[in-house]
Amino acid sequence: MVGARGRQPAGSRDLVDGSQLLRRTRRSFTLSGARTIGRGELGVDLLLAGPRADIDAVSGDAVQDGGYLLAGVHGKLNLTPSVVRERPTRQRTQPAL
Repeated sequence: MVGARGRQPAGSRDLVDGSQLLRRTRRSFTLSGARTIGRGELGVDLLLAGPRADIDAVSGDAVQDGGYLLAGVHGKLNLTPSVVRERPTRQRTQPAL
């Protein structure tokens, strides 16, 4: 399974004047993928966020924070095999009158 999405995050603009909000990136991109191998699963998640405007905590000056890449790797192992058991349903019929 693989998925990718690039977008402009919702809520990144001021509702009054339409200006870019502080600490909100204009663009971000996510990529996720997973592969089932036997009883296990391996996967990776990536998030790429662009630069964003901010205010320096010490001086109060406007600054531009750089973008970043966040990467995550995950693994899963099913200790017991998955069992799907279908239960037959009984249908009640009424005799025709």
